[in-house]
Amino acid sequence: MAIFSFDRSNLFLEPSFTKLRRLVFSSRPVIRGKIEAIQGLLSPTHMPNLTHLAIASPESASCGPAELFGHLLPQITTLALSDITEDYSDSALFRLIGQCSNLKHLSLSIESDDLESLLFTDAAGMQLESLHMSSFAIGDSTTLLPRLFALAKGEPETIRVKRVVFYEEEESLSARRPYMVDSEVLEWRSDRDVPPFEHFDGR
Repeated sequence: MAIFSFDRSNLFLEPSFTKLRRLVFSSRPVIRGKIEAIQGLLSPTHMPNLTHLAIASPESASCGPAELFGHLLPQITTLALSDITEDYSDSALFRLIGQCSNLKHLSLSIESDDLESLLFTDAAGMQLESLHMSSFAIGDSTTLLPRLFALAKGEPETIRVKRVVFYEEEESLSARRPYMVDSEVLEWRSDRDVPPFEHFDGR
């Protein structure tokens, strides 16, 4: 659990994390103190070289992730989002994407009935070098997978992605892939069933 705490004794401190390149929140951040002070810390001034960000859905928070990390998002090139909380609104996580103006690699470990809309409507205009997803994310959708195939083939869509990488365990992959039309246009990883989170680097 990450705890951010600011009080009168440290309001005048100017911490700097100039060597920090990766920030991971695998559980709910606990906010103590003024949100403005914490937002000031989570900024290019104090984290000028941060380019990799991984965020799991919070159980609850006094502000959304897009608000909390808003100052840092324009410099993020690699983003990993994981929905680990039941009934959490994935749209709150997806609001980050629109603020990541330099985003190149996106990892989505999200299962949502609205994933297609979130990806192709809410994130419309996004241009990525790679998109990493679990096959579980397809769910019962009959249109999401064909749209991902179209992306991988370079066909016109609301977003552009050079590489679409799917993760599925070898046993399931061997049984399903032969029945998928155009499956060869995707990159398949069978060493795990979910995309990377903490160490995601776009490869």
